[in-house]
Amino acid sequence: AAPPPSEIEDESVTSPSPSPLTPAPSPEDAAAAALPTTDEVEPPRPPTPPDDAAALERARGNLARALAEPEPKPSEENESDGDEDPFGAVAPRPPPLTGFAEEPVTENQRARLDDLRARMAAPPPAPQDDAPRAPQITIHPAGSRAADELIERARWRQTSPDMLKRLSRAGRDALGEEPDLAVKLLHGRCAVVEVEDVRGGEALAKHMLDTKATPDEAACRALGFTFLRTTTLVVNRAVPPRQVTVKALFLDRETAAVAAAFDAEGRTAFHRAVTAAKRYVSAARDAVQGAQYCEGIRYDRRHNAHKQDLGRDAYHTFCHRDEKWRRDATYKRDVVELLFKVCELERIFVPRLGRMRALFRDAMGLVPLSRTLEDYISAPMLVMSESFGCEVHVDKSADKFAESIAWVRGTRRHPWHFIVACAGVAFELHEAAPCFLTLQASCTAHATLRTPGHENHPSKGAAAVTKRTLVTDAAREKFRPGEPREE
Repeated sequence: AAPPPSEIEDESVTSPSPSPLTPAPSPEDAAAAALPTTDEVEPPRPPTPPDDAAALERARGNLARALAEPEPKPSEENESDGDEDPFGAVAPRPPPLTGFAEEPVTENQRARLDDLRARMAAPPPAPQDDAPRAPQITIHPAGSRAADELIERARWRQTSPDMLKRLSRAGRDALGEEPDLAVKLLHGRCAVVEVEDVRGGEALAKHMLDTKATPDEAACRALGFTFLRTTTLVVNRAVPPRQVTVKALFLDRETAAVAAAFDAEGRTAFHRAVTAAKRYVSAARDAVQGAQYCEGIRYDRRHNAHKQDLGRDAYHTFCHRDEKWRRDATYKRDVVELLFKVCELERIFVPRLGRMRALFRDAMGLVPLSRTLEDYISAPMLVMSESFGCEVHVDKSADKFAESIAWVRGTRRHPWHFIVACAGVAFELHEAAPCFLTLQASCTAHATLRTPGHENHPSKGAAAVTKRTLVTDAAREKFRPGEPREE
C-alpha cells in the first residue's frame, strides 16, 4: 500500500536519501555541487549560446547586480588613468584642482597656524581669586523699620564749596532748606539696599571703569549682581564718622507720580518724541548699542571756527539734520513736556538736587528749551535714547548734580537693565517700566546694559542733564554778559 501524503512530505524534508520521484542529477550538476561554496563573487563564465535560457537569465542577474553596486574608489597607492565600469569602458579622470591647491605656503604661515593651534588647545585661564565682584549688600524690605530709618538718615553727597560760590547768598540759604529725599513719599513704599562692603563696591566700579566694560545681563550675573524691579533706595553703609550716603533712587511704575506722568497718553507722547528726534536730530556717537538724541544747549570747542574766546563762541544748541523740526509743533510740545516730567519727578523726590539745578540755571542765565515755560523746566538739556546700551562710565555732569532718567518700554518685554556698579545692583527696566531713576552721575559709575539678541528693541529713555561746562564763569559771561554776580 502507498504511504499517506504527509509521510511522503516528511520524508522529502528529513530523509537524505533520494526520492524515487526525483530524477537523478546529471554529471555536470553533481560536479558543481561537489565544489566547495564560498562568499566570493562568482567568476565570469564564458559566453553561452543565446538559445540557453538559463545562461541568459544568469547574465541578466549579473548585470543587474553590477549596476546596483557603487563604483569602487581608486586607491591612492595605485592610481590609473581611469576606472573600468561593468561594461568595460574607462571613466575619465576629474580635472586637476587649481587656485588654492597650487598656491605655495606663505612665509611663517605654518608657524602662525601652529601657534594658533596651541592657543586654541590651551586650557581656559584659572579664575582670579582677587577679581572684583559685586559687594555684599543687605536688602531691607519696604515698610520695615530698618528701611524707614535709613531713608530718614540718607543724604546725597554735598556739592563743593567752590561750586556753591557761584550762587548768591539767598540761593545758598534756599538750597540748605531743602530735604535730600521726600521721606513721607518713600516711607513704607521704598525698599533699601545697604552696601555693606563699600570698599569692595568701589573696587568693582573702578575695575569696570578702567576696563571700559560693556557688560550684558549674563556678565553681570556672573559678577554676582543683584537684580531688582521695585522702588528702591541704594545707600552705602554708614561707617562713623561718615553718614548714610545715597547712591541712587529708583521708582517703579507703581509709584503714583510715575504712573500719572506716563499714563497711556504720556507713554504715547514719549515714543512719539523720540521717534521724531531720530528724524530731526544728529545722533550722538558714544553709544555701544542704539543711539542718543539731544536737545538743548551745549559747549563744544569743535564748533568754534576761529578758535578764539571759547567761553563765548563754543556754546550752541545741538545740531539738527532736518530743519523741518522748527515747523513741527507736535514734536516741540512733546519734547518740552517730556523734559518737564523728568524735572518734576526729580523736584518731588529729591528736592535738594532739583532745587540746586534750578538755582544754577538762574544764576548762569542758561537758556531753557521753552522761555515761556522756564518755571517748569530746570534742566538745560534733554537726552533721548532708543535701544540704548553703553559702557560703564561716570558722566561729565556738573559737580554732584543729579542725572534723572525716565524709561518706557516697547510692545515686547525684552531683557533691559540699568546698573549701579558700586552697589552691584541691576534694575530690570523691562519689568518696572514706566520707571524713573536719579543718581549723582559725575561720581557714581553706571551703565545701561547691552541686550544681545534684542539690539534694536523699541524701548526708550529720556534724561535731564546739566553738563559741568554750563555752570562755569565762562558760561555766566556768555549768557549773562556784564551782570555783576549776586552776593
